[in-house]
Amino acid sequence: MMSSSFSPRLALLFPEKKEVCYQTVHRKRLAGLFAIVAFCFLMIAGRIVSLSFLGHCPYFFSHVLKKPLAFFVEKKRCDILDRNQTLIATSVPTSSLYANPQKILDSQEACRFLSDLFPEKCLALLQKKLACDKQFVWIERHLTPLVQQKILKKGIPGLHLRKDEKRVYPHGRLFSHVLGITSHNNQGVLGLEKGLEGVVTGSQKPLSLSLDVRLQHILRQELKKHLQLFSAKGANGILIQKNAHSWEVLAMVSLPDFNPNHLKTLHVEHLFNKNTMGVYEFGSLLKIHTVALALEEKSAHFHSVYDVSKPFAMGRFLIKDVARHQKPFLNLTEAFLASSNIATIHMAQASGGDAQHHFFEKLGFFKKLPTEMPEGALPLFPKKWTFLTNATASYGYGFSITPLHMIHSVATILDGNKKGLTFLHQRPHHKNPNAAPPEEILSTDTVQKMRFLLYQNVERGNGKKARIPGYAIGGKTGTANIIENGRYRERKNNTSFVSAFPIANPQYVLLVSLQQPKPNHLTHGYATAGWIAPPPFFYWYGQKTLKGVGLKGAASLG
Repeated sequence: MMSSSFSPRLALLFPEKKEVCYQTVHRKRLAGLFAIVAFCFLMIAGRIVSLSFLGHCPYFFSHVLKKPLAFFVEKKRCDILDRNQTLIATSVPTSSLYANPQKILDSQEACRFLSDLFPEKCLALLQKKLACDKQFVWIERHLTPLVQQKILKKGIPGLHLRKDEKRVYPHGRLFSHVLGITSHNNQGVLGLEKGLEGVVTGSQKPLSLSLDVRLQHILRQELKKHLQLFSAKGANGILIQKNAHSWEVLAMVSLPDFNPNHLKTLHVEHLFNKNTMGVYEFGSLLKIHTVALALEEKSAHFHSVYDVSKPFAMGRFLIKDVARHQKPFLNLTEAFLASSNIATIHMAQASGGDAQHHFFEKLGFFKKLPTEMPEGALPLFPKKWTFLTNATASYGYGFSITPLHMIHSVATILDGNKKGLTFLHQRPHHKNPNAAPPEEILSTDTVQKMRFLLYQNVERGNGKKARIPGYAIGGKTGTANIIENGRYRERKNNTSFVSAFPIANPQYVLLVSLQQPKPNHLTHGYATAGWIAPPPFFYWYGQKTLKGVGLKGAASLG
C-alpha cells in the first residue's frame, strides 16, 4: 500500500517530484510562523485594551462579580460659585499611589523607598500594608507631580499610580465651616459639600450659592480683629438678606476655623461650627421676643408702666437689673432701652407662659432649623414650661438655641412673616419650589413698633456704639453669663449684638457673638455687650457692608 506522504527516499525514484516536496514543506512552516506572530499580536493588542479600559480597576479580574464597577469610578463634583459667580470650590485631577503586594518582589526595598518618599508615614504601617495578602492597598492620595516623577523613575513592580480627583478651595479658610470638606473618596462629609451631595454630584453645571466672597471676607476680618482685641475664646457671625420668598445667607463665619486644603494639620475642635452646632443662652436678645409677644397679645402698650424700684422675687432668688434706674417707674420704651430684666419679667407674666411657649414654638425654637446645612443642633429647653421658665426665658436664660435660630427669629419679628432660610442663590422672580410659603407670625402694627424700638435703641439706648451717621440702623445687645460646675459665673459671659438695616424695611439682618471676651482699658473694666465688641464691631463692619451691598443711607426711621 502506497503512503500519501512523499518522503525524501521516494524522491530518488521520482526526481521530478523533489521540487514539489520542498515547496510544500516551506509553505507549512511559513503558515505556522504567521499563526504564531498573529497570536502574539492579538495577545499584545488585548493586553493594551485591558490596560486602557480596566487598568485603573485593580480588583476587576478577581472580584468583578463581587464589586460593582461604579466602586472604582471617582465621583465628579461640580464647581461651586458665590452669588457673583466667583469660584469658591472646584475639583482638580490628581494621581494617587496604590500597591499590589502580590506583585512586589522586594517588600523591604519598597518600604525603604516609600519611607523616604513619605517621611511622615509610619514605617511599621507601610510594612504591614505591603505584607498583606490583598491585591490593592492605598499608599498615598493626591500626589504632587514631583512625587509622581520619582515613583515612575524608580519603577518598583507592584507600585502603581491611579487617576484621582481632589477638591480644592481657592479661598482657603474663608468658607471652611460653610462649604465643609470632602473625604479622600471625594464624598462630602461636612457642611454644604455634604448637605448638597446629590446636587453637587448630579450635574456638571456650576452651583451658585447665596454667599458673597466680599462680605464673607469683611466679616471674618473684623471678627478675627475683635476676637484678638478682647482675648475671646471664639467668635461667630451671620449676615442674611431678604428676598421675596426667603432669607438668603450672605456670610457666615465661625472662629477658630480651619484650612480645608490642608486637612493633615487640622485640629478636630476647629471643625465645630458655632452658628449651626452651638447652642447658647442669648440673654437680653430675647427681650425682643418678649416685647413683641406682649405687643401682639395686647398685654402691653407703649404707655404701659412697670415698677423697677425693687428686684423681682422668684422663691429664694432675686432678679435684679444690671444698672440702677434714675426713676422707679419705666414705660415700655424706657424699659426696653434700659434693657430692664425686671420690667421684661412683668411683660412675660402678663402675656402668660402658654402664650410665650406657643410663640417660641411658631418661631421654631423647639426643633432643628431646616436649611441645606446637614449639621444643626437641637435647642435645649425644659420639659415643662413653668412659672420660673416663663420668667427666665423672658430675658434670655433657661433655654439655649443656635445663632441660626436667633437671627432667623429676629428677621421673622421684623418682617412679620416666617420665611425659610437658604444658602442657595434665588434669582429674582424665581421661587424655590422646596420653600414653604411664608407664615404670618405678627401683625403689621406690632412689626412697625418693634422696628421703632430697635431704632431707638441704637439712637439713644445701649446700642449707641453701633450708630452709623446717615443710616437708620436698629439693634439690640445681649449678655449671658456662662455656666460652670452648675453655677452662673459673673465675670464669664458671651456677648452678642443683632442688628437690622435699613430699619424702616429691613433687608439685611446681622448677628455677631463673642465667647468669653475679656474686658480691657477700652471698656473701662466692663464685660457686658454694650461695651464689649459687638456694637463697635458693627460700626466698622456695618460701614464696609453697607458700601459692599450698595445700600444708600436713610437718616431716620420714617
